[in-house]
Amino acid sequence: MDKNEGNVLKFSLILTLSFFFLELFGGIYSKSLALISDSFHMLLDSFALGLTYFSMIISLKAKTDEKTYGYKRAEILSAFFNSLTLLFLSLVIIYKAVLRFYKPVEIKKEALISIAFIGLIVNLINLFFLHKFQKKSLNIKSAYLHILSDSFGSIIVLISSALLYITKRTYFDSIASIIISFLILITSSKLFIKTINILMESVPSNFDLKDIKEDLKSLPSVLDIHDLHIWSITSNFPIITAHIVVGEEKRGQEVLEKANKILKEKYNINHSTIQIETTYQDKCEQANGNCSRS
Repeated sequence: MDKNEGNVLKFSLILTLSFFFLELFGGIYSKSLALISDSFHMLLDSFALGLTYFSMIISLKAKTDEKTYGYKRAEILSAFFNSLTLLFLSLVIIYKAVLRFYKPVEIKKEALISIAFIGLIVNLINLFFLHKFQKKSLNIKSAYLHILSDSFGSIIVLISSALLYITKRTYFDSIASIIISFLILITSSKLFIKTINILMESVPSNFDLKDIKEDLKSLPSVLDIHDLHIWSITSNFPIITAHIVVGEEKRGQEVLEKANKILKEKYNINHSTIQIETTYQDKCEQANGNCSRS
């Protein structure tokens, strides 16, 4: 991990997390659901930044005899529980916002506008510092996009605050909180589904099993591919296992080398376990091992 990247991430994380608490307590004080919902959006940003930093740190931690992949799955477990919590909180906010259409609550407008404006400034500062690194780091780009999305949330809160201040209509706050909560629902549900797929060891969405199988079958002397499995330990850590049946035993090593080359260069899969089988072995297995060479 680049030292400057780490420092920028830590700065952005501390800034965003600090404002989350300010916005949350400000929302409670001013009785603004829009601020409270946007604070959860800030929490989502804090999580994205923290997860990015955490994944960079954890990737440097050595694996052990018990944890042969190290602690890489910790990122997924954290993402799973975080997304689940945010899904629940956003639904609660929507429910409370709908209730406020029927039972309006007086909102302290001055505090609302001030905190909403500070929130936008915080997001712009984060975008400024992360912009330089998001072009060369996928992890930071992910966090950058999270904050960019939250900036729209801050703008929505600012607009609703201004409308509330001018018109004295409190339903603008409820409308803003519902819009922001739906933004959180969309982002969190995508994260939730992604973590579920990784934990269930599904084929990563950026791979097509049929395409990989066809590429491997196109190699010289390859007759068949079976027991092909692709899954991820964590994000951007795909693993593949496969049995490749070859017609000529002497070409097994050549096929193995070419298969690994395709997987690395075309699909960026660096962790593969491939078993080469001959037609003789295949027939023997079908006969439950009751065969011998003549």
